[in-house]
Amino acid sequence: MQTDQLTRLAEILTAQHEICQQLIASVDKQREAIRDRQPPIIEETAREQEDLFGQLSQWEEERVALVSADGPDLSTIIAQAPAPWRERLGELGRQVRGALETVLEKTRINQKLLEQELALIGMYLSVLSPGDDADAYGQPGRRRRSRPAGPLALDTRA
Repeated sequence: MQTDQLTRLAEILTAQHEICQQLIASVDKQREAIRDRQPPIIEETAREQEDLFGQLSQWEEERVALVSADGPDLSTIIAQAPAPWRERLGELGRQVRGALETVLEKTRINQKLLEQELALIGMYLSVLSPGDDADAYGQPGRRRRSRPAGPLALDTRA
């Protein structure tokens, strides 16, 4: 690769790393919002992350276009680059890769937290839902069915 292409590749990798840092901050903010049960912030960070992933994809498309789709991969380019570029591009590549791994791991954690919240909400709804015998309280003189319609938080039939 020529020097101007190596310069552009370094710019692309730097931009990707910056976006990854923004993604990490957004994912961390989202985790706190999940823990604090703040749906508006969860939605806001999800939109922000979607936008950032879009930007990251655009930079990746530019990187692929720079080296051509059937060209060498990043590690091959780095290995073939002259000495000063080899170290710089190698470090940038490691930074981007590490940041992406961090984003993916933190995103998986947030996904698990959201799944737990949804399961908890489902449990709350099943406990609070009236079930088939909801009208038992509304009609005096009618006996309540002996079989509960769903899970009970506290069985009062003692």
